Amino acid sequence: MYVKVRPCREGELVCVDDRADPEEPFFFMYATNFKRLKFHLPFTGFERALLTEFNVALAKLHPKSWAFVRAFAILCNHFGHMPSVDAFLYFFEAKSPGKKLWMRFNGVAERVLLTLFQQSYKGFKGKFFKICYNKHDPTLLDGFALYWVEKPGLKRPRSLEDLARPDREMCQLLSSLGMVFNTAEMIKLEYSPKHLKGYIGILFDSAHFTCILCWFTSYALLFSCVDMVLNAEKRRMLAEATSKLKAGVGLSDAKAAAPVDAPSTPIPTPSPSAPAPADLRLKGVVKATAPEDEDTCFGLVFKRKKGADAAVPAQSASDGRASFF
Repeated sequence: MYVKVRPCREGELVCVDDRADPEEPFFFMYATNFKRLKFHLPFTGFERALLTEFNVALAKLHPKSWAFVRAFAILCNHFGHMPSVDAFLYFFEAKSPGKKLWMRFNGVAERVLLTLFQQSYKGFKGKFFKICYNKHDPTLLDGFALYWVEKPGLKRPRSLEDLARPDREMCQLLSSLGMVFNTAEMIKLEYSPKHLKGYIGILFDSAHFTCILCWFTSYALLFSCVDMVLNAEKRRMLAEATSKLKAGVGLSDAKAAAPVDAPSTPIPTPSPSAPAPADLRLKGVVKATAPEDEDTCFGLVFKRKKGADAAVPAQSASDGRASFF
């Protein structure tokens, strides 16, 4: 690619509108844009569209803001999406220069995507040159403001509803990662896809681990709260039972209060002199009471023979009992 560069005259100011200059059209460019921000020509469609959207000359945008632009484009390209002005303005907003010369971009609150390239960016102001029109590439200067504009157009941040579907999907993807990327590292690794992928992968693993740790912590807190509630309920029930015991309300009262399925017909209890029915005695429901001269074993009655220690089986029993003598 052919680029025509001219040095600036001594005492020339970057903030002067020189469009009436007899020289060919040009724009000012800070040397730091090439040296530290790794700019390359021609500009991409995204960079041209951004300058046109704000009606701002390239030199009027602060180098720290250009770093945001570069890193955002690298990030979009890494994930296979084309960077766009609308997607960029979902994460960033333009700050009015006020009394300062340069326009700046700031991250939108709660949508922080990139860190500052450098906290204090100094030493660039007096080092700039001119990129001039050349017939070999006449479109090099097309698509953006060439000269200084006092009042650039300020645009409000975009919402997801304002975005086209591809831009909305890209913004949702970047937001779902939950990561803040290092702007300087992204620019440094732009032409090393393998290392860039490794860097983003490390950040993703770290963010994923942090999410898992947060989930485990949340569940631990939840189980702890449940355990505290259960222990409090146990203590309450124990205190209630203790108070009832102290008040004379015992276990017998609790049993008396409980419903009991009593049989409709009570089981008759035979008197010692009257023998129990055979069917009840054999079933073990009622225990028969044997006379003094009889022994019982497993519901059977043995007559004790006088003068002998052993019982002899009987022929029959007149009362209907199964007996031996």
